[in-house]
Amino acid sequence: MKYMHSAVLLITLITSVIVCSQDTDYYQLAEKLRAQGCTAKAQLLYEQALTINPHHLNANFNLACLLFERHNFEEAVRYFNKTIELDPACVQAHYNMGMCLKDLKKTGEALLAFNKATDYCPTYTNAYLQIGSILEEINKGDMAFGVYKKILSFDTHCFMAHYRLGLLYRKLNQFDEAITHLRTAVTLDYSQTMAIIELANTLHLQDGSEKHSQECISLYTTALDRMPNNLGVLYNLGYTYKRLGCISQALEIYNRVIALSPDYATARFSRSLTYLALGDFEKGWQEYEWRWKTHPDNSKKFPHITVWDGTDLHGKTIIVYCEQGLGDTFQFIRFVPVLKNLGATVIVETQKPLKQLLSLCPYIDAVYAYGEKIPDCDYQIPLMSLPRLLKTTLETISSDLPYIFAKPEYVEYWRDQLSADTNFKIGICWQGNANYSTQALRQVVALKSLNVKHFEPIMQMDRVSVYNLQMISGIDQISQLSDPSLIKTFGKDFDESHGRFMDTLAVMKNMDLIITIDTSTCHAAGALKVPVWVLLPKPADWRWMLDRNDTPWYPTMRLFRQHTAGNWDEVIQDIVRELQPLVSTKNIH
Repeated sequence: MKYMHSAVLLITLITSVIVCSQDTDYYQLAEKLRAQGCTAKAQLLYEQALTINPHHLNANFNLACLLFERHNFEEAVRYFNKTIELDPACVQAHYNMGMCLKDLKKTGEALLAFNKATDYCPTYTNAYLQIGSILEEINKGDMAFGVYKKILSFDTHCFMAHYRLGLLYRKLNQFDEAITHLRTAVTLDYSQTMAIIELANTLHLQDGSEKHSQECISLYTTALDRMPNNLGVLYNLGYTYKRLGCISQALEIYNRVIALSPDYATARFSRSLTYLALGDFEKGWQEYEWRWKTHPDNSKKFPHITVWDGTDLHGKTIIVYCEQGLGDTFQFIRFVPVLKNLGATVIVETQKPLKQLLSLCPYIDAVYAYGEKIPDCDYQIPLMSLPRLLKTTLETISSDLPYIFAKPEYVEYWRDQLSADTNFKIGICWQGNANYSTQALRQVVALKSLNVKHFEPIMQMDRVSVYNLQMISGIDQISQLSDPSLIKTFGKDFDESHGRFMDTLAVMKNMDLIITIDTSTCHAAGALKVPVWVLLPKPADWRWMLDRNDTPWYPTMRLFRQHTAGNWDEVIQDIVRELQPLVSTKNIH
């Protein structure tokens, strides 16, 4: 029996050695084949090795990695799990499994896997980057901030942590922090062209300063040296020249983009604005139709109604639907009387705040707010397509003003309310709508807005009373004045019980002058034919053209332009200087 027992032990030992030798042979051959790129054969040999020895750690791990490379994520997860069973502290297995789960869209499980990797290795940068990326994808950017900052606590030179922090700060409009991190990212790895591009894009959003625009030109040029066929970067370079007021260079670049890609809608639309700014209305209005390719709106808003193409309107009903902002409606509603003169019944669909005001216009037969059921019509036309169809030029812009109207009884009411004030009365507006849906639009508004404190030199002039016409954004700034009583405000019922803009227009009729930024207020004042001075940023919007202090759109309007981008104090000084002789005479020209 003693010898029999020894023989069994010997046979078991020999068998074990043979099995061990076989699985090792299969594993090593699989490794060689994988290195040679024979992945299918390598997979079979890994599987054979694991059939002989399911507990072979490296075979499990490397087969999982091979399956991941072959996009067989489900199977890869199975073998990574087996690896972790054999070695719970295998950091790479946790990380790689997280990558598989991420590709499988199993976000929660992927987060757990990446977090497990950082538990075993608290300085695992790539795992933290994956955690941050997932948190951003599931709209938990606030948590992603903490993850990227955690990386920088032990890896201050991590390019990707700085890059992603820069983009996160930009989403929050915290441009100083965004630029700091993006600059650091560019410094850490100047070969990363996307970081160079995003730094330039962020500089654009921060402000319109000449210094930043010049830097953007340098950055975009560097990117184009590396990516000469990147139309997006080339377009951004053109936009930068436009921001600098270099219109001819901007137009040249837009033309280059369009030559390479004739359907590049953003370039076509921007080129239209450039033509309009130059006064080339024939080309400008035609290209302006490309706006429908760059905005989510639809040029054929009512599918069952024919789009008007300029044919005879006598005895026909046409619906004109307003588009874009309130200021655009005020500016372009001037073209609607032409349709009435052509014999049409004119229906207007407008923004809800303007329904009551436009109902006072005698050339409009009916007004509907967005979303209201409209009657049957023969034709439809978007409001801002009318200049093209009517072949409008600089010389033929309608000067038949006013074309919007204040209600007479409200004008009389406010005349009585303001009669005790014998000073030179100025209504002011300093802030555009800060609640636009996109960051780019909000930033455009910010660049042409200013803090009410800039108006203090006007408020402090002798024999001047300043009235607040700011109704939405910017009201909180009044408390920042050295003396809030410097500006006269109206009650909470202003523009409420009478309807939006109804009190504003009546008050405008009782002011000696309106001073405002480029927002709907300036267009309302111009259309109402009251004296209005407009503060314009550098560069100004296309509709104000170039280097003019007057405008063919509104005969009672005067333009005051920034000399230096971002500098409003110089503009206010110009206005104070021009106001002084007028205050004494109460005579606006």
